[in-house]
Amino acid sequence: MLGEIDKQLAKVKSDLSEENVKEAIIKGFIEIEDQLRETALKSYRNNDGKAAYVGSCALIAVTLQDKIYVANLGDSQGMLIGKLTSALG
Repeated sequence: MLGEIDKQLAKVKSDLSEENVKEAIIKGFIEIEDQLRETALKSYRNNDGKAAYVGSCALIAVTLQDKIYVANLGDSQGMLIGKLTSALG
């Protein structure tokens, strides 16, 4: 499942415009959601009702060229921490 966003980004690698990257991340999240839903339905059909009460969330950061794209799904929160350097030296 983790590779779904990579797969979507690979489809737009010839044009990594901001809009294409955003769309690839969204499509990746949708694909992951579909897979999780199918897994939960299979468990439910096998009389394992616990799967219906399981939740998930995701927080990703993708760096491409000179930009960082951050996406959050669910109730997760994250922090991006780094060392700042002065452009003046």
